[in-house]
Formats: sequence, C-alpha cells, structure tokens
Amino acid sequence: MNIPTLYEKFEGYNAYPAGAGEEMIRGRLSALLNRLIEKNEVCFVKVRDKGLEKIMSRVLQIKTRMERMKDEMDHRFAGSEYIFNKFSAAEESELKEIDLSLENLMNRTYEIMDSMDCLETDMHISDRFAGVSDCLRDIEHLCHKRTDMFKKMRVYG
Repeated sequence: MNIPTLYEKFEGYNAYPAGAGEEMIRGRLSALLNRLIEKNEVCFVKVRDKGLEKIMSRVLQIKTRMERMKDEMDHRFAGSEYIFNKFSAAEESELKEIDLSLENLMNRTYEIMDSMDCLETDMHISDRFAGVSDCLRDIEHLCHKRTDMFKKMRVYG
C-alpha cells in the first residue's frame, strides 16, 4: 500500500493565503492524474500497434474520461476570488479526508493499470477495465464534492 504523500510539506488550508492551499493540493492531484493518463497512453500504444480494436475501444473510453477529468481539475474559476474566512476545523478535516481518499483512489487505479498487459492474452483484462472504471467514477464523485466545498469560499463579481 502506498504511503500518502499529498500532504507532505503542506500545513493545511488555513495556513496559507486564501486559495493558495487549494491550488497547491489541486496541482498535486492533477500530477497524479497525469501519471494515470501517461500509463493509459502506454496501453493505448500497445493495443494500437497490435491492432486490438476491442481493447482499444476500452482504452480510448478511459482516455477520454481521464482527459475530461483533467480539464475539470485544472479549471480555474475565472472572475472570482476567495473570501478571507478560514475553513472550520470540521471542514478542513473533511477536505483532508477527501484529498487523501482521492490520492488513495488514484494510486489504486495506477496499480490496476500497471497490472494490465493490455493484450488479449490477459484473461482478466475485462475485470481490470471495470475496476479502473469504478475507481474513476469514485474519483469524479470526490472531485465534485471537493469543488463544491471550495465554491462556498468564492466571491464572484
């Protein structure tokens, strides 16, 4: 099991100016998602070179989903600023739990993808693609939950 590293050299959201902590952690999560995208790209090249159309459609489906997630994660709220109120201890604890769950899910997804050889000879490839899809669904849910918490801290104008 991977040791959580997302919060290394991070003192909590309230220890930084409004929005800076969110951008730091979002950047780290985005880097983890990039690692998944790169791993999927390796799989895509393998199946494309072998002409495995059925597997390629599954790989492309995951690729499209991850790229959309990456776009959402990297999205900046244009025309808004953070209010200067700090998160309550409960809110900050909930955010930490969400962030660490995201890191755990992304690492689990990477492990599943790393165990695939992306070829028809892999008897469990369908189960592995289903596992990746389940993890991505959970990641999307947590990302939306995280975004909703930060939307409360924004002022538009």
